[in-house]
Amino acid sequence: MSDKSADEVADEYMNYVYDMCAAYEQQSYMEGIKVGARLMMELMG
Repeated sequence: MSDKSADEVADEYMNYVYDMCAAYEQQSYMEGIKVGARLMMELMG
């Protein structure tokens, strides 16, 4: 039998999912900032 319990394995998978979501949110935030900057440049320019 495995050394890890089902809860520990599930926690490892969830930690991976949370890390991926955090990376996606950070990337989306940065892209939003870039779009906002481009919009401001077009409006001001």
